[in-house]
Amino acid sequence: MTNFGWSYPAGCSGVPADDEGPCEVCGLDPFRCICPECPECSVHGDPNCYKEHGLVLTEEQRQSRQKYEANMEAEARAEAEWAEAEAAANAGNAGENPAHR
Repeated sequence: MTNFGWSYPAGCSGVPADDEGPCEVCGLDPFRCICPECPECSVHGDPNCYKEHGLVLTEEQRQSRQKYEANMEAEARAEAEWAEAEAAANAGNAGENPAHR
């Protein structure tokens, strides 16, 4: 063990961040992000760089973001349909004891 109490693999400084979501610009996983590095602040995928530092969206970034948003909408619809079906099934079984099934 190291002085910090944990032994991580080479190049890994700690546990991965669970809250790291898709790129805010292209919608891809951060490790697959297609956004260029900002010449002003050296950051990738920051929407503010497009407003404040003059970066311009590429067609590939636009299409990637549209695909991401379409996937999120489809997933939300599927979840809503599942929840409705589940609620309808549970409403039909309201008087039953689930232990007797």
